[in-house]
Amino acid sequence: MALKTGKAYGFMDYLGREEELIGFMEIVRSRANFPDSLRLRIIDDRLSESHDHKRKGLPQKIAKLAETIELYGSVSSGRLEDLPRTLKGATDLRYLIVAEAPEVSSSSSAEPLGQGRANSETAGMLQEIFSQIGSIEAETGKNKALRAKVFYQDSRRRAQEY
Repeated sequence: MALKTGKAYGFMDYLGREEELIGFMEIVRSRANFPDSLRLRIIDDRLSESHDHKRKGLPQKIAKLAETIELYGSVSSGRLEDLPRTLKGATDLRYLIVAEAPEVSSSSSAEPLGQGRANSETAGMLQEIFSQIGSIEAETGKNKALRAKVFYQDSRRRAQEY
């Protein structure tokens, strides 16, 4: 079985500029010891003039699932008072990011993975990047709560939340 390219999509409410987010994602990617081949791209910013209202880079099944997801966000256990009191839809979060990891293999063995598992592994990497950015933002006081959600397609091409 040939190694597959894993793909995952994430929505994130980062308050800073796109360039800052790209920098943070690269710093976190290198610290987490993820493969150098992991590519992270912002494919939409709701606040930009070129905002794609239909978010064409997003697979339709993932878009449909994301429209049904609402979240408060997450905070560290000592900061529960910072948790937002209102729900926000995943598709209403500012940034849409795609992660692509060519030739994904299992972290526990060198076995090649099927497409669904490769996508799931990549989704895990993207979720970890979001979590680390959320921690950095909370420590600096820029953003007290992280609102982010990651999605991928399983082996049957069904949309899944990570």
